[in-house]
Amino acid sequence: MSMEAGSLTERLQEDAARLVEDIRLKGDSAPSVWNELVRVAADRGVAGWSWERQLMVTRAAMEHLVNLSQEARSRKDDQADKLLDQANVWSFNLAADLAPCWPGDEEPREIHHLEAGLAAALQCLEWRQQLGKGDFPFALAWWARGVHELFLGRPRAVESFHQATQHGLALAAAQGRSTMLDGDAVYMHLVNAGYGAIARAHFGDGQGVEDLRQVLEAFQEQATRHPEEAEDAAFGRDQLHWTARRLGVMP
Repeated sequence: MSMEAGSLTERLQEDAARLVEDIRLKGDSAPSVWNELVRVAADRGVAGWSWERQLMVTRAAMEHLVNLSQEARSRKDDQADKLLDQANVWSFNLAADLAPCWPGDEEPREIHHLEAGLAAALQCLEWRQQLGKGDFPFALAWWARGVHELFLGRPRAVESFHQATQHGLALAAAQGRSTMLDGDAVYMHLVNAGYGAIARAHFGDGQGVEDLRQVLEAFQEQATRHPEEAEDAAFGRDQLHWTARRLGVMP
């Protein structure tokens, strides 16, 4: 079974659950079909978008690719890791979409949405371990875990952001960049250190506010020292400001 993007979007709008079940029953094993379905389900501009629909579709797609990966592994097919990696990417993207930390994103999240985001982050951490991923993917996954723990009010977020920051530091060392909170630090170090500072402040550590201020100043300095990184620096700074305001933690 193959579908044009327009037809798939129309059927998703009509009855997403029926569409997913039809794909399963007709035995469509093409990852490209699921990839397009996940993409459309995550598009808030598509009529009828909801967190529930996005969750249902993405979970079904991940389950399908995990099954394909297991079958491939049993045949000693070298596509097994590639299939699992696609599920890993979807899991991270779902966790990131559900995170209530993006500037301008006012879409409401309920507790079960944050729990779903945390579950997706934990799953991609497990898959990244299995796939032997490096520091950048792990920094992202630990960040995703931490941000959902933070908004769920769980102090464990401090440790998750610490883990993310450690991977950011490893990236900095590998690139010969600063391991201090200054304008020569790399984005993944600064943004995760900033989230860690927000988490510490949120859970009662007064030093967190001062550390967050230092990170924000470092992002400002980074944009000057490394103009090619100015856009990323602005995005990191805005993201931290947005999250700090939402949690009542202001530098």
